[in-house]
Amino acid sequence: MKFLIISRGFPHPESEDAIQKVYLLIQSLYKNPEHEINLIIVNLPDSYKNYKSSEIQNRDELDFKREFNRINVDKIFLKETHTLFSKIFRKLKKIFSFNCYQFYENALIEKKLLEIVDKRNPDTVLPMYDYDFLASSIKVSKKKSFKIAQFIGLMDHETQQIRLENHIRNCNNFFSKIYIIIRNKYLIFRTRIFFIEMCNQVSLNVFFDTDSVDRAKTMGIKNAIY
Repeated sequence: MKFLIISRGFPHPESEDAIQKVYLLIQSLYKNPEHEINLIIVNLPDSYKNYKSSEIQNRDELDFKREFNRINVDKIFLKETHTLFSKIFRKLKKIFSFNCYQFYENALIEKKLLEIVDKRNPDTVLPMYDYDFLASSIKVSKKKSFKIAQFIGLMDHETQQIRLENHIRNCNNFFSKIYIIIRNKYLIFRTRIFFIEMCNQVSLNVFFDTDSVDRAKTMGIKNAIY
């Protein structure tokens, strides 16, 4: 079976939480010579560069390639090149979007992913908790034939809530804080709806703890396992 795994950073045994679990998954799949594993490393324009230093990222890459030398690695590097007008337009479109694809739309991700899928021809794609990539994977899967299994730590709206709390903690302006709370509470509400919709369009939802599985099923998410 051919697997295409999407990860932010090279999976490493000393990584934390989700990326470490991806490492353990790859380690297990790699032992079976019948499996072909392909990996996409994504560099999204966010705080990940501050999460791990360049030295640690280089170490992770060298260790990964040394241990898993049969794995094909593709890289997608994305940079923010939007003008002020386009940023405002994207925010408005996100706020007033009516479907999950528009909410998470990223044409560059979809284009790059389609190119890699054409090259690797996977049976199963496993995206890691980046919902713009999950949305793109679902759109590409309608053009190509592959199953999607996603790994989930927190519910996506819970992740947004944590980000909101961090924004509030770092904001000292009263009016800016009020705006941040109103805007993000609305987006958290919308994200929760789209999270359920997107989860029900993939073949399998793998949660990292049993409590999340129970809550996911209560919310109406199908195909959820621990």
